[in-house]
Amino acid sequence: MLACLSLLGCDVQDGFELTRTTTGTTASIGLTPPDSFTQNRMVDPNDLTLDVSVNGRSVSMQPNAVGVWEGQINFDPDQSVTVVAAWSAIGTSLLPIASLTRSVTVPDDPQGINVALASEQFTTQFDSDGDLRSNIAELRAGTNPRDGGDPAGVAPRLPVKLSFGVPASLQNASNAELAALSLTVLVNDRVFSVTRNGNVWSGESTEVEGNDVFIDAKFFATSARENLVNRYEQRHSMQANGVFLGIDAAQPTE
Repeated sequence: MLACLSLLGCDVQDGFELTRTTTGTTASIGLTPPDSFTQNRMVDPNDLTLDVSVNGRSVSMQPNAVGVWEGQINFDPDQSVTVVAAWSAIGTSLLPIASLTRSVTVPDDPQGINVALASEQFTTQFDSDGDLRSNIAELRAGTNPRDGGDPAGVAPRLPVKLSFGVPASLQNASNAELAALSLTVLVNDRVFSVTRNGNVWSGESTEVEGNDVFIDAKFFATSARENLVNRYEQRHSMQANGVFLGIDAAQPTE
């Protein structure tokens, strides 16, 4: 028995849709290049390519007449689906720019679910020349992301200060439930250490100037970290004096 991931001619844009049928699972997906890649002609949309895999299998993706990338694949039905999407720029070699991974449990509800893949949720921490400046940061700055000597010199670093309060969805939780909450934070896929003071979690680190800071913060019901109750994902550019983010109530992304 096969489930069909039907991506051709679908109406989904910047996300995917999952539904369970009597014969398996049906999913639809459509992605457009994030505006942040193409603004000010940083990257020509015609020079972009998109790689997508579903449960580890590659999907052939092509842009349609209005610029939405679509494809099609069949796969055995499963209780969960993991979609990986990665944008690259075409040149003398492929230049990776941004990627996103999203795992979703297939619902029993025949109405299904829609899963948004917002551009802010794509990580951009690719550094092809190893100079600590991300590829997208170098494209913005007009330097060569394939040449570690351009620009010359040590990459300056700026502060990253984050603060998280109790998520809005948990504002009515009991004192015992609040006390049991556990928070994990990744910044650019690295563990970001936070200290809890009452119901506020705060931490500080640094990141290279011009790079994006991708924040992935997850609240769990207990320290066992089995029950995810809230998630915050956001991308910020390291400009001016750094990133100072005080979040009174993290908003869920899924």
